Amino acid sequence: MVLAVSGWIGADVAWSAAAPRAVLVLGLGLAAVSAVRRRPVGLVIAAFVVCSHLGARADDAHRLLDPGPLRSPATVLGDPSRFGAATRLELRLPSGDRIEATAYGSAGAMFDGTSIGETVRLEGRLRPMGNPSRFRHRHITGLASVDHASSVEEPAPQHRIPEFFRDRIAAGGATMAGPRRSLYLGLVIGDDRSQTLGQRLRFRASGLSHLLAVSGQNVAFVLAVARPLLETLGFRSRFLAVVALLAIFAMITRLEPSVLRATTTAAIAAWATMSGRERSGLQVLALAALGLVCLDPFLVDAVGFQLSVAASAGILLLQPTIEGRLRGPRWLRGPLATTLSAQIGVGPLLALYFGPLSLASIPANVLAGWAAAGIMTVGLTVGVLAGLLPAEAASVVQLPAEALLWWIEAVATWHARLPAPRVAPLAALGLVGLWLLARSRTLPMLVRSGLAVAGLAVLLAAVPRAPDPVVCGPGLGWFPGSDAGPAVLVVGADADGRALADCRAAGVRRVDLLIAERGSARSGEVVAAARELLEVSVIRAPPQHRIIGARRLLVESTIPTSKGSLVVTPSTDGRRLDVRIDATVDAPTARRPGGG
Repeated sequence: MVLAVSGWIGADVAWSAAAPRAVLVLGLGLAAVSAVRRRPVGLVIAAFVVCSHLGARADDAHRLLDPGPLRSPATVLGDPSRFGAATRLELRLPSGDRIEATAYGSAGAMFDGTSIGETVRLEGRLRPMGNPSRFRHRHITGLASVDHASSVEEPAPQHRIPEFFRDRIAAGGATMAGPRRSLYLGLVIGDDRSQTLGQRLRFRASGLSHLLAVSGQNVAFVLAVARPLLETLGFRSRFLAVVALLAIFAMITRLEPSVLRATTTAAIAAWATMSGRERSGLQVLALAALGLVCLDPFLVDAVGFQLSVAASAGILLLQPTIEGRLRGPRWLRGPLATTLSAQIGVGPLLALYFGPLSLASIPANVLAGWAAAGIMTVGLTVGVLAGLLPAEAASVVQLPAEALLWWIEAVATWHARLPAPRVAPLAALGLVGLWLLARSRTLPMLVRSGLAVAGLAVLLAAVPRAPDPVVCGPGLGWFPGSDAGPAVLVVGADADGRALADCRAAGVRRVDLLIAERGSARSGEVVAAARELLEVSVIRAPPQHRIIGARRLLVESTIPTSKGSLVVTPSTDGRRLDVRIDATVDAPTARRPGGG
């Protein structure tokens, strides 16, 4: 593990950018000598030197493309994604540079029908990159606006087998309702393009966001499904079949970072078994992480890769100890210990990227974990068969998956609306430590009771409470209700999912009146997410709006709140609502909002 950490740091630091190739040779030589003489310190130094040099070379080769005209063939690397009227697609140019292309109209329609590995001809222009760092882990060096696109060449043979299975699994889920189909495809093959903002926020609030996309856990189910066939092969043939199977599955899931980690780990474990050199799970994980960050140093920036490694390390280090401390039936202790250890492992990263942790994630993962495992298994077997059957037969075959999906959605929805405590990572780790000490039989009963009371006090202090009037995030304002008026949520033009999640984390659960300042499709997405995450009664929007379920506000209205009144005025063009706080208006006598 120390070796892997050294390589990870080396790949991120990349201190030898200007060093000659001799540095790489020196590092490899030091690694060989240290391995022969079994000198761990030498291996750590060699890993740092080699990975830092490779990281520097990758960083030096990652040069942004200059804006200008674009007329070139390109190879499709990703699935097309819809953003309003536009279609986005990841492509590789003949120079090896990767770009993200955006197209409208006929060019966008052509993008919608592309497949991985297909060659297309582009005509358009390269534009400046606003924030290059967020594209770095995908090796994107340019953004393009495409005016015309045409297909040139079909995908190469090596892409056809993964695409066949991916297409059949997608076709097998075509009979499902929209939200369940998006969850199904995310769980089985990692296709999260059709997931709504509300669905993502619900699963994030309940601690189940890892179920919305394919994860390393899927690799274990792939090998479990294929095990009866693999056992009929010879020892060496079995290893080659495992590697081929892992490679195909990685291509099906579009080389997701978490799947890369899991497939590499599984391949190393299979090699160790075949060669008779058994290694512990922690050693295999360390070797996989070290190899991947040396081959692709930009993986250290991928959140999915970080979470995958952290969760695996947490399970390997803590799961046996936690399960041994728990009491109860084995079928409950195992999943609960796995959930706790994984949550402890990823806790600091989740808090860094998404804010404080919700303790509702622990029971939610225990209740939904078995169903997610069932869907992965069904999707990789019955799901492929369903894709070959007519729609009527496929809907019958997929009934078990439909039931499991319903259960997962119900668990996510219920836990997302629970007023569960949200604690910082250090507080969460402290709670776990206090709980483990309280279970220790070596401590006096009085000490154990005091530790239990301390843990309960932390929980009670962390329970969210509805805030005073507050801006929950960019473009989102909350005004709690009282006897004078309703609870009001104002959705501005800059509101996004993160602001809505912060508002819910602050304790907001029920909204009597939601006011959308804009009637655009983007505001409609945030409003739809608010309806999924919160209890929303009435929605008001500008006269010219595109928000489902909203009523038009046609005249100036004054809405009483506990801290003054909100004055809402439609603009002359009917495209927006102007909202201002007027503390001089007597709240109890203020007019209710008008509408149409």
